[in-house]
Amino acid sequence: MYFLLESLLVGIYSVLIFLFVSYSPIKNFYLRLFSIGFVKHFLGHYLNLDTYYCNFGSACVSDNKFFGVVRKSVTNVSNLTLESIGEGLLFLFLGSILFTAIKNRFLLYFSIGFILHTVFELLGLHKKFCQDRCSL
Repeated sequence: MYFLLESLLVGIYSVLIFLFVSYSPIKNFYLRLFSIGFVKHFLGHYLNLDTYYCNFGSACVSDNKFFGVVRKSVTNVSNLTLESIGEGLLFLFLGSILFTAIKNRFLLYFSIGFILHTVFELLGLHKKFCQDRCSL
């Protein structure tokens, strides 16, 4: 259940990225959806949010063999770019669906971040992230 708190924080982070991107010249709604997803993932790496997740994320700390060991998220620019494009596409897809029901932009971007994080957790993708990207 700890991942629900993480999902709330990811939702808030998504709104903050929306506020940042809303000052850009991008006015097309769909391009903005993609851009927010892309920037959210890409910037998260450079803000060390993924390294933080390696050490404190519910999927990573549930593996007790690494308990108390400091780990770092390791990736290369090409993988980071592909993952960011993927997240941008997921934001575009989910945002296009949710926009019909949620007109408030803050709530829309919060919901997208919250839902995606929760779904990734339930599908075990965060556990795979921990195994593949978190190194000692």
